[in-house]
Amino acid sequence: SGVLNNFRRDRFGGSEARLRQDLTKYGITEAQVTDELRWQLTVLRFIDERFRPAVLITDDQLKTYYDQHEAELKKQNPKDSSFTALEPKIREQLTSEEVDQEFDAWLGEKRKDDRVTFLKGAFE
Repeated sequence: SGVLNNFRRDRFGGSEARLRQDLTKYGITEAQVTDELRWQLTVLRFIDERFRPAVLITDDQLKTYYDQHEAELKKQNPKDSSFTALEPKIREQLTSEEVDQEFDAWLGEKRKDDRVTFLKGAFE
């Protein structure tokens, strides 16, 4: 499947033999890995669709980030480290960080809202 092919490429340099070796080592199947990767992708899509629309990154935030990290950004992008060239990359990074914060806050609230009740005899 596509998700497994991407995993093989990213994690194992595209090597089918290395992937199979690790699957055998950990006693799992390709189907189990594929199911887990699909579940992770579903969760990430949920987080993105649920929280990204609420995030607004201002031009001031972009410029402040660029100014604070200019030396590092120039090292990472020697061909073109201008604000104009890096603005989309910075916007995506700041948006992703804000989505993570929004998700963490939401998860914290959900944990407070949900109470776990143990019923006597339920685990006997």
